[in-house]
Amino acid sequence: IQYCSLVGLVALPMTLLMIGGQFDMSLGSQVALTSCVAGMICPASPENLGGVLLAYLLPIVVGAMIGLLNALFITRVHLGAFISTMAMMQALRGVTYLITNGQSKMIGNVVFGFIGRGKFLGIPITMYIFVLFIVVFWVITKHSVLGRRAYLIGGNPVSARLSGIDVPRTLTWLYIILGAITGFAGALTASQLGAAIPSGSEDFGFDVISAVVLGGVAMSGGKGTIPGAVLGVLVLALLDNGLVMLNVSSHWQLVFSGLVLLLAISIDAIRQQASTRLLK
Repeated sequence: IQYCSLVGLVALPMTLLMIGGQFDMSLGSQVALTSCVAGMICPASPENLGGVLLAYLLPIVVGAMIGLLNALFITRVHLGAFISTMAMMQALRGVTYLITNGQSKMIGNVVFGFIGRGKFLGIPITMYIFVLFIVVFWVITKHSVLGRRAYLIGGNPVSARLSGIDVPRTLTWLYIILGAITGFAGALTASQLGAAIPSGSEDFGFDVISAVVLGGVAMSGGKGTIPGAVLGVLVLALLDNGLVMLNVSSHWQLVFSGLVLLLAISIDAIRQQASTRLLK
C-alpha cells in the first residue's frame, strides 16, 4: 500500500503532463537522487525538526530544478521528450552514484521515518498524502487555467499556440510540478525504507507510466482524467499483490507487468486509429 501511494502520488502530475502530450522517462533516477539527497542531509537527532523539514524540502527543490532542466531541453533546444529524458535518466543516476560514492546510507531519525512508515487509525500516512493530492490535481485538471491549457496543447499544439497559449511556458510548468512531486516522493521513499539507496527505484518510472496508461490517458495527449489514473494505480497494485500472493516468481512478475503495459498501449493505439477513421 505504501509503495502504491508513492507511485500514485507521482502518477498524478505525470497524468497532467501526458495530457499535455509529453512524458518523462527519468522518474526512477529522480527518485533515487532525491532520496539520497534527503538521506545525506537528514540529521541523526530527532529533536532537530528544522533539519528534518529541510530533508523533505530540499528534495522538492532539487526535483523542481530537474523538471525545469528537462523542460528547457524539450521546449527551447527542441529535443524530443523521449531522448531528452532518457539521457537525463542516465545522467541523474550517475550523479546519484557520485554524491554517495555508490554507498547506501541508513537513516535512523524516527521523526523523518514516521512520515513514510507511520500510520494513523491503521492507515499509512502516505495514503492520506496520496488522497490529498488526488483532490488537488483533480481541481487543477478540472478548474484551473493550467489544466485547460494542458488539454488544449495535448489535443492540438498548433491550435493552442494560434489561440494565444504560451505552449513552452505551460509545458515548463508541467515539468516543474512533476519534478517537485517526484522529489517529494524521493524523500518519502527514503523515509519509508529508512535508507538512501543510490541503486534503488529502477522500476519506479515504469510503474508510474504503466499506471497512467492503464488509467486511460492517451499516449498522444489531450485525453485522460485523474480518477482514471487513480484507477490505473489501483489495478497495477492489485496485479502486483495478486502475483505475490500466488507466489509467482519475481521474473514472471516483470513479464506480466510488461505485457499489461503493452496491452494498454495497444488498446490506446487501436482507439486512436478508430477515432481517425471516424473523422475521415
